[in-house]
This record gives sequence, C-alpha cells and structure tokens, in this order.
Amino acid sequence: MRIRSVACAVSLLVGVLVGCATGDAPEQIPTVVTQTNTQSLLARTSNGPDLSVDPDRLKGTAEVVETNINARSCAVIEGCVGGSGKRKLLRFDVVTPNLGDTDVVMGPPSESPELYEYSECHRHYHLKNYALYELLNLDASPVLNALGNRVIGHKQAFCLLDSLKYDPNAGTSHAFTCGNQGITAGWADLYNKELDCQWIDVTEVPNGNYLLRVSVNVGRVVREGTPGDGDANYDNNSATVPVTVTDATGQNGGKPRPSR
Repeated sequence: MRIRSVACAVSLLVGVLVGCATGDAPEQIPTVVTQTNTQSLLARTSNGPDLSVDPDRLKGTAEVVETNINARSCAVIEGCVGGSGKRKLLRFDVVTPNLGDTDVVMGPPSESPELYEYSECHRHYHLKNYALYELLNLDASPVLNALGNRVIGHKQAFCLLDSLKYDPNAGTSHAFTCGNQGITAGWADLYNKELDCQWIDVTEVPNGNYLLRVSVNVGRVVREGTPGDGDANYDNNSATVPVTVTDATGQNGGKPRPSR
C-alpha cells in the first residue's frame, strides 16, 4: 500500500500519541497471508463482486484500551476522538472479503476524483462513504453521547486492496493497492486494530453490554452484483457482534501503524 503519510505513533496504556510529521513514505507491498481461522468462512457467492464483513474476526479482536492523545495528532484533527488527553477506545479488526466471483475494481483515485477526498494530515486520498462503525444498545438503538450525538467511529482513511487470501481456493491476487484500488474475488481487505483511528471513542460511554455494528459500502461507491441484472449483493454488507465496554483491559503496549 502507498503510505503518503503522517508518522503518527501511539503507545497504548502508558504511551502518548505524538504530533504528525508529514512526508511521503516509499511504496510498500502489503504482507499477504492465507486465512487460517478455524471458524467457518463466509460463503462465496456468484453474480459479480460481493463485499461483506467477517463477524468472527470482528468479535474476536474487539478490546478496550486507554490512550493518551496529543492535541496535534491526526486522530484529533480528523475527529477520530472526542478530544485530546486520556481516551478510552474500543478498537477492533475489520476484514472485508469479496465473496463474489468477480473482482472489485476501483482503479487509481485520479480516475474517479468524485469518490475521494484529500487528507491534509495523512497526505493521501481517502475513499468517501465506504464504511461505518456504530455502537448500539442491545435493542439496536443508537448509543448517544452527552451531547445527544451517535457514538460512531470516524475513521476516514479507507483504500481497497488485497490484504489476505480469504478463500483458500481463490486464485492469485491481482495486486490491488492504495494506488490502484480493488479486491480480488476470494480475497479480503484487512483493517488491523493497530491502525490509527481503527476504533470507536467510548470515553464517555457507561460500562456495560452493547452491540458493535460495522457496515461497508454504505454509500454504494462499489457496484455489487452484475450490472443490469437487478440483483445487487448489498444484504450482507454489515456485521453486528456483542461487545462489553469496561475499564481499559488492553495490554498491548505496541504502537499502531499510521492510518491508510
């Protein structure tokens, strides 16, 4: 993936999110791994591209961590947290497989500028209206903060690429990257919980049991299904899993990677 980025680092539990130093990093090829989860894979479909969200990976990686965030960080600038200082974050992996029999092909951002916005902080283009992270009550109603606003994630940096081979029987990756975006049929894009802004800020949320819902392609920026057949595959574009907001329990002292 191309990281034209900020060098933002955050040390969880005891660290500090430092200010962002801008600059272009060299092209990096994402590590390709084969899905080895022993839980059932989502079923493959036919009739064009078909994006989904892996609920097992979402549920299995959700955790609450505590972080100190600098007021000059990209997380503050792009609204990923409600403020600077000590914040409590619900972070999680998101795996979005292409279950269809056809590649998702977006191409270079320069060919579809209306679908992207430029981030001055990250120094690269973000795909707009792609994903939504929501915290819900157990009755599926939205959780509201003290100002009456929905508690949602504010991650902006999305680009579609082949991060992992989701279906062991899938063919070779077509080498999609942030510079030439897409997801090969049977492959998946992975947003690891260690990425900047891969979270929901739950600092002001009371401890308790909730639902976490992740939806992709919410703005229908990717045409799923076969054009003209009236059979778009949007019904499986979200996953909802139970989560518990507690005092910070994450013990990983590592530094999340800059957002992509």
